[in-house]
Amino acid sequence: MIENALEARVQGLEESHRTAIYELRNLLTAQQRMSSRWKEEAQRVTTVFESKVLELRGDVKRHKQRSQQLTDLLQESRGKAVESEQLIAEYADNLRRLENRMREAASQATTAIVKSSQEIARQRHLTKENEHLKEELEIARHKLSR
Repeated sequence: MIENALEARVQGLEESHRTAIYELRNLLTAQQRMSSRWKEEAQRVTTVFESKVLELRGDVKRHKQRSQQLTDLLQESRGKAVESEQLIAEYADNLRRLENRMREAASQATTAIVKSSQEIARQRHLTKENEHLKEELEIARHKLSR
């Protein structure tokens, strides 16, 4: 009887041991599957992340290039603005000088016109006086010849 009891107990322990081993194998298999899934997911996420990093680096590079282009364009525009302001100032000075010359020329022209008018008037007066003297001379000659 003790032998049967011990044998029954050994069989129970063996059965319990088999069940435990079976459950441990199932747990190990489930853990390996889960580990494999996590590994695949980690690889997928890593691939997506690396792809996104490359894309963002390209974007950063393009933005830096565009920023440099815009900075260069801004510097060029500032240079042109300074040149334009200098030209405007130069043209304004030239315009003022031309306006002064025009005023001087207009003043000289007015003076010349006044002098010309005075000279013409004097010449007309002298011409009339000369004609008047010629008439008097004719009259005097005519009186003397009678």
